[in-house]
Amino acid sequence: MRNNNDTDSIILLNNEQNDITEFTFDIQKYALQVTEYLKLDINYIELTLLPSEQIKDLNNQYFNVDSPTDTISFNLTPEAAITGDIYLSPKVIQDNSRQFNTSFETELKTVIIHSILHLTGEKDDSQEQFQQMKLKQEKILEKLR
Repeated sequence: MRNNNDTDSIILLNNEQNDITEFTFDIQKYALQVTEYLKLDINYIELTLLPSEQIKDLNNQYFNVDSPTDTISFNLTPEAAITGDIYLSPKVIQDNSRQFNTSFETELKTVIIHSILHLTGEKDDSQEQFQQMKLKQEKILEKLR
């Protein structure tokens, strides 16, 4: 595992949306905490915040789903140290936080954890996989509070 206090060198954040402009925590540092908790070998992760329409386009392009989603993750090097792209839609995450009756901060942290778990190869295609992943997310969220 790469032990590096300079999050900018291994986790980059791009904000390409204007729906939500203020966050209550440092997204890059939180993502780094998750990777450290999971003891992951990280080369580089790029987090990009997108408006819902752009993430909808990606969802359609890569998964043939014509609707917005909260996150899409790609591990570009599945057989080596993780080099990954994570796309997040703060607007969709905010909408989900209202639907799930949780704070935006908690939902955003949950989605970051979920995205990073996908980079490790975790899947949520079946109900069983989804439930297993949800339990892992909740455990990590609780540990990193």
